[in-house]
Amino acid sequence: MENRKETTIEERKLVIKLSNEGRSVSAETVRRVLRKAGYNGRVARKKPLIGKRNRVKRLKFAKEHILISQQFWNEVIFSDESKFNIFGSDGRRMVWRKPNTSHHPKHTIPTVKHGDGSVMVWGCMAAPGVGKLVFIDGVMHKMAYLNILQNNLKENADKLGLGSNFLFQQDNDPKHTAFVVKEWLLYHYRNQLNTPPQSPNLNVIENLWSHLERAVQKHQITSKEQLKSVLQEEWLNIDPDTPRHLVELMPRRLEAVISTKGSGDSRRVAIMDFGAPLAIGEVYLKITMSSFLGFCEWNTRNRRREKTGEKKRTSKRGEKSSEKRRADRLRKRRGESQSFAR
Repeated sequence: MENRKETTIEERKLVIKLSNEGRSVSAETVRRVLRKAGYNGRVARKKPLIGKRNRVKRLKFAKEHILISQQFWNEVIFSDESKFNIFGSDGRRMVWRKPNTSHHPKHTIPTVKHGDGSVMVWGCMAAPGVGKLVFIDGVMHKMAYLNILQNNLKENADKLGLGSNFLFQQDNDPKHTAFVVKEWLLYHYRNQLNTPPQSPNLNVIENLWSHLERAVQKHQITSKEQLKSVLQEEWLNIDPDTPRHLVELMPRRLEAVISTKGSGDSRRVAIMDFGAPLAIGEVYLKITMSSFLGFCEWNTRNRRREKTGEKKRTSKRGEKSSEKRRADRLRKRRGESQSFAR
């Protein structure tokens, strides 16, 4: 079967728009124009859809905390749960391989039936370092989560050298916001950092989970017990500078939320809205519809000439003007030579 290039949504929209205007343009022409303008086709990153209400909450949170000193963030304990698989992430993984080697063991990802190849953990971190890694057996419900806090939160605060002078951060998962959990925290640890919903980029431990997963993937793991052992080993081997650096970046994360008006982080997604500025990171490009259509017409004429062998036409006026320029240059050279002779 012939391998055909995948047409993106933006390409299809533009082809349809041009066809409605009576212009026949192929998807390949659209791709060629976009590549010439500096764009490259990439797999779109998946990000949680943030509703309008939550964008407002994120923006309000960022504005309220943007001017807070770094000492404030150094006293925050960030916490979360994460899942690790025996054979790596659930997400898409890229491999470099030669043709007809897709089923080679080095280019495949083993799987386990019935989801028995994963381990759930709870952990916390602060600027001084990481806390204790807790393995979760069975279903993680509100009572199991409360038990984790009762047995580990104070111990981790003492280990990190924060004592009772810390702010506890957790996301808005239903088991975190259950009444029994909120009641226990109210009586024992009132100082809490309530981050807005759908804000993984405001919880720096998410980056620490990614760091831990990359370290775990370097090991050849075949069982859950081995996975637990490797997780514990790599968790303890995390450099203290890593969490400290992540916490120091909190002001920049807040700036990114403000700059995107609560919709996301500093990586901006380019939307193919021709005639409007397209933002990719710090680079702004503008492609107007008129210039795009002009290029399409020029490209169509060139392709037609290549097929028919037709030479590029030159107007008579252009021929006369070029002949006149050549004559002027020749007279000028003759005048210079005569002056030298004298």
